[in-house]
Amino acid sequence: MIRYTCPQCDARLESPESLGGELDKCPMCGHECAVPSPKARKRRTFLIVGGAVGLLAGAVLAVAITLGLMSGTRPSPSPTTDNPSPKTIAKAPFDRAMEEPGTAAAPAPFSPEQLFENASPAVVYIIVRDKDFKSIGLGSGFFVDAKGLIVTNYHVIKGAEFATARLSSGATLFVDGWVATDPEGDLALLKVSDGGYPCLRISHGGLPKVGAAVYAIGNPQGLANTFSSGMVSGHREIKAGFAAIQITAPISPGSSGGPLLNARGEVIGVTTAYLSGGQNLNFAVPVSSVSALMRKQGKLQTLASAGGRRLDSAETEEMAKAWAAMDKKDWGTATKILTSLREKQKDNPVVWFALGDLHSRLGNHATAIEHYRVAIALKPDYAAAYFGMGLAYHMLKCYPEAIETFKKVIAIDPNDVYSYTNMGGAYEKMNRYAEAIAAYKKAMVIDPNNSWPYVALARAYANMKRYAEAIAAYEQSLRIEPTGWFADSVREELARVLRLAGQ
Repeated sequence: MIRYTCPQCDARLESPESLGGELDKCPMCGHECAVPSPKARKRRTFLIVGGAVGLLAGAVLAVAITLGLMSGTRPSPSPTTDNPSPKTIAKAPFDRAMEEPGTAAAPAPFSPEQLFENASPAVVYIIVRDKDFKSIGLGSGFFVDAKGLIVTNYHVIKGAEFATARLSSGATLFVDGWVATDPEGDLALLKVSDGGYPCLRISHGGLPKVGAAVYAIGNPQGLANTFSSGMVSGHREIKAGFAAIQITAPISPGSSGGPLLNARGEVIGVTTAYLSGGQNLNFAVPVSSVSALMRKQGKLQTLASAGGRRLDSAETEEMAKAWAAMDKKDWGTATKILTSLREKQKDNPVVWFALGDLHSRLGNHATAIEHYRVAIALKPDYAAAYFGMGLAYHMLKCYPEAIETFKKVIAIDPNDVYSYTNMGGAYEKMNRYAEAIAAYKKAMVIDPNNSWPYVALARAYANMKRYAEAIAAYEQSLRIEPTGWFADSVREELARVLRLAGQ
């Protein structure tokens, strides 16, 4: 590996020697850095070492002369990196997420108490919700960048429409979205707003040795910041070309995405799975996959939780009660709590968005639109609020307004399949079938494996009595999604169209 410094943000990076002389993207700031060639790197190292030897020899000579002049007196020793004070030991591994190995003496191992005290503030409790605000998963994650990058498992955020990250202090952050995913490696890199977060240092070593002590911090079953210890019990190739770390440190549902640490407090893996029924059969993704994920980060894929202002611990409890009420479909209680929270968080677009969503479900579509307007005023690029407003306009039969609102979503996110599909539905209501069909086909191009645009297209063709094309669209939908309640309803519609077509 070639190690070097990003000229843009001073992050210390490493790239494979095969990239020597080429450009590689900095995972911290996105700047394209020129990777030094291996030969140039070796020449610089030789010159630096040679210079250092000369300076060291001069310094030794000066010290010897000085000591001779001081008539045998000896200076009192001062702390060094080889013998740091307890405070230095406790903080050293957490100063920088991507510390370059070899730039200083390796930090001394922590006591378990020191390790937890220093690492736990960088670990978060992630709660994922669907478009109805229903909890569909929970897990763990950890900061790898002070600007707000969080590593977790891909399966934790799969299917998410809304996500929050709770800090060890009890405060809640709203997740803006993700900037990179690795479904095969079961990893995702999330982004939250603001900055100044404590972060963990990434180890640059290979797989930890079998028998090495390891520590895990996570949120099993929602029990925040649970600390466990164990050892590496093996390296397992769980699929071709992918080795996992087998550990004895206990993990459970909710631990997924948490850091696996060595005794120096460095991240060596990400806890990801356990075998139910097995004893201490737990696994972690090697940290090398995390480094690769950070290098591939791209455009932010936003969630409906994007742009929310941080909630303190008391506000977090209020929001948790509101979500619990929503899970029970107790819309009245949820509305009351969110209305109260709105008074304390008047500048939080997510609270206004949540109220808009609730009023839509209660059938108060005009009120919902007003709440969405405030959310958009606070966050002009709030795609989820525009989408909710478009649906509310559609329910009020204000189809031109719905179309214009869905167009605003598409201007923010040109790949929003559901905005194209719902816009097509509004065109249909105005008997503008050509524009409706064009919108549905655009959605198909964006996501050919989404069955919903095919069903919408089939219905449009059926309404136009173009039955052969409707039947073909229904059949394509069933090829994409052959089972489940949605497929059952599609078969019923297809049977009706076949009867109309005389087949």
